Amino acid sequence: MSVTIVHADPGSRQDEHVHPDSTQVYVVMAGTGHMLVGDEESEVTPGTMIRIPPGTKHAIRNTGEERLTYVSATVPPFPVQVEGTTWRPAG
Repeated sequence: MSVTIVHADPGSRQDEHVHPDSTQVYVVMAGTGHMLVGDEESEVTPGTMIRIPPGTKHAIRNTGEERLTYVSATVPPFPVQVEGTTWRPAG
């Protein structure tokens, strides 16, 4: 399992992407946003939990005026590329 805390600035957006072999869960801790999972779209606020099945396109964007903070847990972990203190999904 990999667990990360993500801080997304107002107006920022994650590109649509897929984790072919991993289930992912996002739990929103602060801020407001918009989540795409497959063909479904929903607003997210603190306390919202989103499950993303393997092979499902998804993305999140910050639609508020405050930082959007969420925890992402992924099982099994997806490969990452690390450069200094920054990491991003590999591939």
